[in-house]
Amino acid sequence: MKHHPRLTDTYLRGEGPESIVVNDDASQPGQRPQGAAHVEIEVPAGGWRFRRSPGNTGRITAELVIRGENPADKISVYGAASTSWGIETQLGFPIPTTIRDALRLIPPVATNPGLRISAPAPWIGASDYQPTRASMVHLPDTFNVFTYGTLLHIKPPIRTWEEGPYRIDVVGTELTFENRDSPTLQVAYRIWHAQRIVFASGALPVPIGSDIQADATLRSIADHALTAGTGREPTDLQREFLAKHSAELRSVLTPPTSPYPIGTRVKVRGLAGSTPASGIITDTIVGDDGALHYGWRPDVARLPGHPMGQRLDQQLVAPAQNVQPTLHSPDAGLSSNQEAEVLVYGAKVRAIDDPRFATGTVLRAILKPGGQPTYDIQPDQSSRAPIRIHAADVEPIAGTAWPTLQALLDARADAGISLESGELLITLREATFVRDGPTGPLPAFPPQEWPSQDPILDPESPDIPTPAPPHHTRPSHTPAPRIVIEDDYTRVYDPRHELLIAPNQPFEIALTQPRERLIELLNTLPDLHLAGDESLVTLAALTAQHMPDEVNSIFTAEPGVDTNNPDQVAAVGQDLDDIYPPSVGDTEPPDMNLDL
Repeated sequence: MKHHPRLTDTYLRGEGPESIVVNDDASQPGQRPQGAAHVEIEVPAGGWRFRRSPGNTGRITAELVIRGENPADKISVYGAASTSWGIETQLGFPIPTTIRDALRLIPPVATNPGLRISAPAPWIGASDYQPTRASMVHLPDTFNVFTYGTLLHIKPPIRTWEEGPYRIDVVGTELTFENRDSPTLQVAYRIWHAQRIVFASGALPVPIGSDIQADATLRSIADHALTAGTGREPTDLQREFLAKHSAELRSVLTPPTSPYPIGTRVKVRGLAGSTPASGIITDTIVGDDGALHYGWRPDVARLPGHPMGQRLDQQLVAPAQNVQPTLHSPDAGLSSNQEAEVLVYGAKVRAIDDPRFATGTVLRAILKPGGQPTYDIQPDQSSRAPIRIHAADVEPIAGTAWPTLQALLDARADAGISLESGELLITLREATFVRDGPTGPLPAFPPQEWPSQDPILDPESPDIPTPAPPHHTRPSHTPAPRIVIEDDYTRVYDPRHELLIAPNQPFEIALTQPRERLIELLNTLPDLHLAGDESLVTLAALTAQHMPDEVNSIFTAEPGVDTNNPDQVAAVGQDLDDIYPPSVGDTEPPDMNLDL
């Protein structure tokens, strides 16, 4: 893969020249576009060009140009104009903060005379017209090309909340002044549905000193968007969302009343020797004195190496007064800034801009003398061979909870992951490196040791000065899962497997299958552990959540079709990527008769 340069600190600090000059000659892919001042984000079919509109510093135009038969030809096929936030709701993808900063510096220019503002069109949501993390971005006043994924990575949202098809990004804040004596703090946000931006605004006013990370901010964002607080006429997509999904979004953001139902995400305080931890309610327990307690499983129990990972009959118990509902993301076992110094076997990562994979599992962490830290990554989305990549080119999603080196080495041996000289092996209590031995690579002993005193992350640590929180074994009869059916998906709250988000179509198909067939399919997932007595609802939800494509292909084939032959599997649904793109030079959106 060609390695694209990252943004320089100088550019990020805004210390570039005040005068910006760019050229606009026909450019080859991967080269800096030349000409009128604009920013360009490349897409498979061509690129999106962004310009400041003349006479109004708050508006920009976006022009989609596609390559003609001659690669040097760029044909304009779509145009949009709005505020810098409104343009995101029209195009469906985020404009990184660095691009917004660059557009503020570009002098306003007259729009391309041939550009016609187009009617909203669903076809621009197809992958040919949407950037990927590997898409190249051309910024004015720079001599290098940067990737879209890099720009998203260097200035991520302050906070992101997700549940089912919904996502809210708290993008940032800006201090504005109505007058010299009246400052106002404004929050910028995005609301997504089904991986497409529906609402975006930079004008949510909040009191100065507000906790932007608080759950109340998410509810304020929803209120602002769903009550037309953006100040713009709703788009067709927004009208559809308001009619079909606004009540559900408000519902999932509203905290439940006590006693909290199974599946509620909570923060638990009052833990001896530990900061507050988060997890899922799995049971309600009334003591002999009538006091209410909650059974809960911590988020970190999901991490590889945690002793509760395969003990699905265990939960922790906390008094009700120490338990509070939360919308915060699950604890991923990373440090407070969501980054770990070194990740080891079992950790999850996301590629910043590598086109070969989106997410994957760490197999090894390697540091050769004089080199940079690298990871061997097994991609999640394909069966391809592991990829070796610089540690700086991935961002961590979740860490691990291996207590000791022996636990880590045993798990790697079971998975067939051999040792390699130069590896770093780091656990909650120990760390060492791998050296060359007489019979091959060997861990260097004795390892470096340090105390491990988190009773939630490492409940069996000998360094915990006080007993770990009590474990409560469930009765042999497991409570039935709680089911909430929405328009597009079903939420299943299972006491053992916690919150499951299942798309409705594969969930309904999986419910018609025998338990044995679903268990057989789920047993192929290496990170999923079954107790063996899960209900059919839970098994169907697990299958639909983790293997929706397999459900559609295996269980919906016509009679007589060989399900092992993908060419014979019956088609399910219509994909935007399969729709014929607009013809070269055709400025009208294609008529695809899609109800999107």
